[in-house]
Amino acid sequence: MLIKRLKNKIKTIYYHSQIKKKTETVIPKEIKSTCILLFNIGIGDAIISTGIFRNLKKFGYNVTIITNSSVSFIFKENKNIDKIIEISNDNNWIKEIKNFHFDLLIDTYSYATDYFTYNYLKVIRKLKYKYFIGFEGRYNDIYNYNYIPSSKKIHQTDVYRDLLEKIDIKDPDLSYEINIPILDRKKARKFIDTLKKEKKIIVFCPFASTNIRSLSTKQIEYFLSEISNMNDVIIVIIGENEKIKKISTNKNVLVNPLSSFYGALAIIELCDLVVSVDTSIVHASNALNKKMISIYSSVFIKKYNGNYLFSPNYRNAVQIIAPNNRACDLQISELCNIVKKELRN
Repeated sequence: MLIKRLKNKIKTIYYHSQIKKKTETVIPKEIKSTCILLFNIGIGDAIISTGIFRNLKKFGYNVTIITNSSVSFIFKENKNIDKIIEISNDNNWIKEIKNFHFDLLIDTYSYATDYFTYNYLKVIRKLKYKYFIGFEGRYNDIYNYNYIPSSKKIHQTDVYRDLLEKIDIKDPDLSYEINIPILDRKKARKFIDTLKKEKKIIVFCPFASTNIRSLSTKQIEYFLSEISNMNDVIIVIIGENEKIKKISTNKNVLVNPLSSFYGALAIIELCDLVVSVDTSIVHASNALNKKMISIYSSVFIKKYNGNYLFSPNYRNAVQIIAPNNRACDLQISELCNIVKKELRN
């Protein structure tokens, strides 16, 4: 592992040396085509980024994104994106990007880790572009503009706002968008119609991408027992199928019967309250403007606290910061009390 890191560090230095250094000021009127680098990211990051596409398209820019296949489905129905290029192991994307020249390249994630920097520079050196703007880029000399905010308590949308203003898009609306397929909506409606009409529906997502950010079996059992005992509530559990199918159910606790991510979102669209430790569900709930309680266990990314940088960021959300940044350390009775309060409001 240490040898691999050293090799990547040497390659990073080499990739940096291959990228043209930038000194000129960005001139917005010279920009027509844009390319946004959005790979090595998660579904939540993809959802947050949707506002920047809408603003670029509104002001007449051509919008291309370079992303990873695991999140590209979020972008495929987005009418504000003209071209999606997927990074793949077969390297066919390298041949594809050789055919493009962009007036503006945008990077907001390469700073995150050494691995991100390595991967991003590996791609950037292959691209042809006039201007390059970014956020906290490690090598300042490759950017025409590198946004380094004075405050570290910022949200990812603040980053997009600053970069858009650099090309004269003032006061942009950076609300999120999510496009749920009609078929998933129909399936969700059919499922919801089988439930008792007088009951409130809670969508519960107890699992995140890591164990410490997920609720424990004991916490899940306590929560389900406490909340399902309320006479007017039905809980629908969403998440990875292999994990949620192990959870005990009853007449008021059901497992999501729709296996796709969009199926889960279609149910969220019809529910009364969302409770989630998974930030992709948090940001999807934002896009749908659903009442939501989130449990955050974020880490620092460089100097930025993920609890701020990727916070829910809308009025209908309650954000709980887990003790020690570990959802598994949360007093689950606290969560239950907040849920009961939100259901009364």
